[in-house]
Amino acid sequence: MRRRVLVALFFGLAACGNSERVPPPPAPAPVHSPAVAQAIAEWTARVPEEPAPEEADPELVDGLVQFLVGADARSHDLPLEEIRGVGDGALPALVHTALDHERPVEQRTAAIELIAAIGTRAAGLQLVELCASTNPSWIRAHAAWRLSELDPAIDVVVPGLLLRLRSEIDHEAAIYVAAALASRRNFAGVEMLSRLASEDPDEGARTRAAGQLAAIVEQEGAADARALIDQWDARAPGFRHGEPSDALRLLAWQWIQTLSGDTFQLRPVDDARFLLMRLGPWIVEPLASALDDVDPYVRLHSAQCLERMGAVARPAVPALTKALDDPRLAPQAAMSLGAIGGPGVRDSLSRAVAKGPNELRVAAARGLGVLGDDAVVTQLTQLYEDDAEPIDLRQAAAESVLELRPGDVGSAQEFLTACLIDPAADVGGAERALDAWLGADGAPIVDAETLDAWKAAAKSEGAIPTPAESRARRATRADVLRSGLARRGN
Repeated sequence: MRRRVLVALFFGLAACGNSERVPPPPAPAPVHSPAVAQAIAEWTARVPEEPAPEEADPELVDGLVQFLVGADARSHDLPLEEIRGVGDGALPALVHTALDHERPVEQRTAAIELIAAIGTRAAGLQLVELCASTNPSWIRAHAAWRLSELDPAIDVVVPGLLLRLRSEIDHEAAIYVAAALASRRNFAGVEMLSRLASEDPDEGARTRAAGQLAAIVEQEGAADARALIDQWDARAPGFRHGEPSDALRLLAWQWIQTLSGDTFQLRPVDDARFLLMRLGPWIVEPLASALDDVDPYVRLHSAQCLERMGAVARPAVPALTKALDDPRLAPQAAMSLGAIGGPGVRDSLSRAVAKGPNELRVAAARGLGVLGDDAVVTQLTQLYEDDAEPIDLRQAAAESVLELRPGDVGSAQEFLTACLIDPAADVGGAERALDAWLGADGAPIVDAETLDAWKAAAKSEGAIPTPAESRARRATRADVLRSGLARRGN
């Protein structure tokens, strides 16, 4: 027995004396849950299913359309009250009339007004359908205008309106889409209204956009359009954010499900990301929960949505920090954290850039540049000056230093200049970073001769250069910048 103990002690001491460090055990793989499916089931149970209505007599509905067309001020409300009694069963006949190009315009607009008068969730969704791009622009504009008059509590129309905001080419219709969104405390269209009010070539459209914008800003008590957008985006204290209905929350989760790998077409995924980012601050919590879903595409796209939302997504920082341990999500989580910011983010990214898989370290280095805290410049400088580090990590670190300290001229610029002619580097990324640095606002960074020569060697518009021509052009730019930096240093 004593002999076995001595042998064990001998080998134990030998292992302790071994100069090779024993690698730590791998971190346990993160455990994910069917978060999206569970949320859809939960919210489906909360949203009562509406029974299919019995379709109304088309002749009765047409009679109400004719009545409204011929009504004067005293009798105008009578057909509207009558159609409310008929309810959703009148929608098929009214939609048919609205889209019947053989009907007079007066009857078609009357049909749209009657749809709005029904005032139900189904009626609102039908108005959104009439805003579809396949319909005439005046139909789209009229349907959007009527949506502004619909009960603001009917917020299930918001996703459809956001998609119309994205693709609407008729400015008249776009103005009313933005107004319909604002009536539901979604101000995603305010920036577009501001642009139309100042830039639209049509004076009438400029006037209408300016009038609609002024009414929205005044109603919210904001100083101007920019202040309103900032208040909405930043969860400003005292700002009254819209509280989504259960039905809208269910729709949002269904759109999050669209992000999954089961969606093979790119357009629905692109649409989902567009509208999810614009639903308002309340969507941050569902997106943060989706970071734990079993589907890696749901996790990835949800993190990208949060990244593009910026500071408004700060409630998601704990979930994104946890995601740094998810091998498939960690690089995107690092980029998202850099864009969002907040307490603890710098330390989390600094730890990630110091150790871990190279893809995560690269993303963390870029995230630190986006974060904008120049306390990490020393750490990043040590990275790109270390020849033993991978070239993509070194380049990411140098580009971030350029973002954080654009006024400083030193080894970051020299390293990126060398990247312009290094086949192992991302030469295009290095060129874009140097372009942005040289074009930054403020005092001239290099002399006018260098700047002019750099611009002269820019990529020409039109013709597609050969690889050899691209290499030669970048080599010229590298020589120009080296000479300019040398003159600056003298």
